[in-house]
This record gives sequence, structure tokens and C-alpha cells, in this order.
Amino acid sequence: MKAVDSEFNQSLQSDAWRYFSLVQSEAHKDSPLHRFNCGNLESLKQDGVREALLNFHKRWYSANIMKLCLVGRQNVEELEKIVTALFTEVADKAVTVPDLSTPPAYTAENLGHLYRFVPVKDKDILTFVWHLPSTDKEYEKQPLRYHSHLFGHEGENSLLSYLISEGLALELSASHDHELNGAFSNLNVDVTLTKKGIAEYERVIEAVFKYSQIVRDKGVQEYIFQEVKRVGEIEFDFLDKSKPLNYTIRLASKMQLFSEPEKLADIIRHQYIVEKYDPEMIQQMSNLLTDPRNVNIYIRSKSFDIKPELTPIEDRWYKTKYGKEPFNPALL
Repeated sequence: MKAVDSEFNQSLQSDAWRYFSLVQSEAHKDSPLHRFNCGNLESLKQDGVREALLNFHKRWYSANIMKLCLVGRQNVEELEKIVTALFTEVADKAVTVPDLSTPPAYTAENLGHLYRFVPVKDKDILTFVWHLPSTDKEYEKQPLRYHSHLFGHEGENSLLSYLISEGLALELSASHDHELNGAFSNLNVDVTLTKKGIAEYERVIEAVFKYSQIVRDKGVQEYIFQEVKRVGEIEFDFLDKSKPLNYTIRLASKMQLFSEPEKLADIIRHQYIVEKYDPEMIQQMSNLLTDPRNVNIYIRSKSFDIKPELTPIEDRWYKTKYGKEPFNPALL
């Protein structure tokens, strides 16, 4: 417990952890996302914790929902002997992985909001998080790679080039991910603001939504898809060698997506390379990105306090004080 508490205390000065805790605390109270992700003495030093851990292990430690990846210098036959010796006795309890998508973590009640909080570091960042239908299993199509590529583009006529020309931003990054075993997907856009940008952050929000409307109205462009595919192929071909521990953890978790043995050949390539062009699925995502009811916006800066007319909310674990307000309809 003390080791876990020590790790938690180290995260108290991390804005990333503080932000993620805010996202979790604002999720639907009955969703698995609404939980403390780290643990400390307060959360663990309770009667029955050890018994709960043992019962969890007894119920869910089952061969039928487990995947295994092993890396070693030995040949395949020797590695197979190691696995057989160590894991043959793991029981198959025929358990079924629970549906983590019900209730939804984010719905109309907790989307469409602007959150403000004061960070630890003196860095002004505006973060957009769209909550979207799950595309986790669409690993051959990966529609959100198209959008993260466009939003994250840094060349001429890009969103970032406009914000820089207006003196509003320094950096921009875009990414997509999947939460709760693929219960839903996110598109994330982070904009590092200038002092002018934090003072005029509504202009940045307006520019991001205007860009999403342009992407929707222009329709899906196959040459952009081909560009995304080629960039992924280059990234895959020139990958740096990763640490064996990180590599095996990543592959073992991704194996949950590949229930059919013949699909396992795609597991190493799939997170980099988009194989199939599906313009309808990409356009569906584009339509959702223009709707403010599908997004929350988080703004962090040391230059402002929580609005006095808003009752500050305090995160239970990280004690981050933040304000929450619906989007201004006139802005959107």
C-alpha cells in the first residue's frame, strides 16, 4: 500500500494525471470510467480490501479471456516449452468479459461543457475531446487516423499555420484513442496557446470548429487517405526497436482485438497502417466532429482563476479546483 501511495504522491504534480482525474470524475457515476485510476492509502487502507482483491482474482483470472506474448532469445520451440510449463495450469472458467459501454461514460448531460483549471506548470493549453462511437475493432479502416492527420497537419493552410499567423498558438497535436476495452473512441486536439491565445481563447475554439466544418463540407478525399496510409507505412518501416517489456505488453493487449487466428498476422502493422478505404465511415466521423454536443473542452492556465459566479468544484483525489460551464451558444 505504501508503494502505491508513494507513486500516487509523485503524480500529484503532474498536470496529465490531474487532467485525467478530472475527466474520470466528470464521467457518468455508474460508468467504469468514473473511478480512481491510481490508488493511495486513503482508498486502499479499508477493511476487506485484501479479500476483494483475492475474490477479483478468483473470478476473473481465467484462461479464456487471457492473451500472452513472450519475447526471448530462445527459439520458438524452447519458448513454447516455457509457456507450457508456466501457464498450462491456468484454469478456464468460461467467464465473459462484462460490457463496459453501459451506461455510457459521456452523454448529453456531461458533454458540451467548457472546463477551466489552474495547472501546476505555467503552460496554457486548450484541449478538445470528442467522444465518439467505438472504432476500436475497425483496425483495417481506422477512420479517426484520417482526422488526427488533418487536425495535426502543420504545413501550409493547416489549422496550426492559421493559429500561428494570428499569434494565437505555438503548437498543436492531434491523436485518437479508445477507452474501456473499446466502449467508445476519442479524438483529441491539444493547442498550446500564446499569451494572446489564452486571452482570446474563444477565437481558437471558433477556428477549430470552423476547421471541422470545412473537413465535413469538403467531403472525404482519397488522396488524403493515401497520404495517411503512406505516412503509416514509412513510420512502420523505420520503427525504432522498442524495449521488450513495452513491446510484449502492447502486443498482448492488442491480441484481444484479433479473435480470429488468421488475423494475427496484422497485429504488428495495424496501429501504423490503414489497409482499407471506407469514405462513408470517415464521413460519419466528420459529421460528428462538427456537433458541439459530442465534445468537451478543457482549458488550463495560471493566468486566470475560476469564474467567481461559478461554484468551484474540487477533485477528490488531486484537489484540483476547476470550473464547469455549458458552451456559449453564440460562440458555436
